[in-house]
Formats: sequence, structure tokens, C-alpha cells
Amino acid sequence: STDPAHAVAARIPAGCSPVRMAISPGGERIYVTARNSNAVLAFDTAKLVADPEHARLAMVPVGAAPVPVAVIDGGRKIVAGNSNRFARSSEPQSLTVLDAARMQDGAAATLGTIPAGAFPREMAVSSDGRTLFLTNFGSQSLQVIDIDHLPIVPNHY
Repeated sequence: STDPAHAVAARIPAGCSPVRMAISPGGERIYVTARNSNAVLAFDTAKLVADPEHARLAMVPVGAAPVPVAVIDGGRKIVAGNSNRFARSSEPQSLTVLDAARMQDGAAATLGTIPAGAFPREMAVSSDGRTLFLTNFGSQSLQVIDIDHLPIVPNHY
């Protein structure tokens, strides 16, 4: 409020239609869902202001129109909700689970998917880090997922 003209420190491209972001537990990475790019982008937070041209570390393809994103398993995994808001409202969607250490490998970072309800909209992790909560707007439901026992369906390349 004292100097609004200089409040924005940097602007970094984040794919087409960036909609949600999540930060790693140590604050060193930010993960952004880019809905119209069908991707999750990873950024180095230290470079966002100091070296914005090199802040983007990776762009990993996920399912259609990702919206929610969460960092789980102590920062080792990223979960993105493939919301495909243009699908039939009751059509089930999925979550894509990514290996945070392999984000720079693109699609190879994908560990698999988890079935979700229609239009996954928002995710949150419990304070003890053991439970992932997911709201499914289209199916008007709340999914409660045990992070230690993720029901991942592996990808077959």
C-alpha cells in the first residue's frame, strides 16, 4: 500500500491459463497447473526474482485441463487434478501423480493416476501430511485419500 507501482517484483510465464499453485515444504519449488497447456510447471523460488528467465525448471504433461495441485509425501510427489471442465459434468476424472525429483524428465516424471470424481476442483493436505482431501465439483463429493497407500494406477509407456 505504500508503493503499489513497485509491488510486482517479477512476471514469469507460466503456461496457458495458470490456475493453481502449491509450494514445496521447504519453499524451494512452486508447482503451477496450466489448464490450457495440460501441464504442471515447476519453478525454482530462489530464481523467481533473482533470475526470472531461468526460474522455470520443468513443464510436465498431465491430463486434460488440470486445476488443483498439491505437494505430498514430504515434497517427493506432486498431484494434479485433471478437471477437464468441458467433459460431461458427471464423467469421472483423474489425478496425475508426479515424482518431484524427476520433473525435468518431462512425461517420465509421471508415476501414474488416481481415479477421481467429476471435475476435481481443490486439494488440501492434512496437517500431519498423511491425508489428501479432494473436492469433486461435478460429482458433488469429497474424496479422502491415504497418502501412505495411494491407489496409483501405473502408466504403461
